[in-house]
Amino acid sequence: MLNSIMTSLEAYFGQSEGQSKLGPATQIISMSTGDFSGKYPKTRALVWQWLEDLTSIKSGDLDMLAKRLNIHLQNNVYIVDNSFTVVDVVLFYVLQQFVSELTQHERQQRFTNLSRWFDFIQHKERVLINQSFHLFVKNKIY
Repeated sequence: MLNSIMTSLEAYFGQSEGQSKLGPATQIISMSTGDFSGKYPKTRALVWQWLEDLTSIKSGDLDMLAKRLNIHLQNNVYIVDNSFTVVDVVLFYVLQQFVSELTQHERQQRFTNLSRWFDFIQHKERVLINQSFHLFVKNKIY
């Protein structure tokens, strides 16, 4: 799954690594700069853990991942710690197609927290490169 989004991540980080012998998680960490992998050892460990978990995700597992993230995001703004990390960007690109296929009702009822996070991340600087915004209606439609 991560291999399919590497082009988007390379564009986000402003690098063109091409094919690498590194695993996807290592390649993503090597592309990120500064504190994007976390300022503290605990944060860096959590970033690695999330990225390693994502290497085994298949497209059929996205619904389960979305449910897991929806619960995780009940009390969190970002995925790891309280800061914007590479995991937020990776998960954004991993879930982009899944979220775009959700109905408005599913966004508001099943994946409220995930939708809030996704809308927040898509408005961060440079996250959407040559792509359009996903519209999130805030009032209930049924």
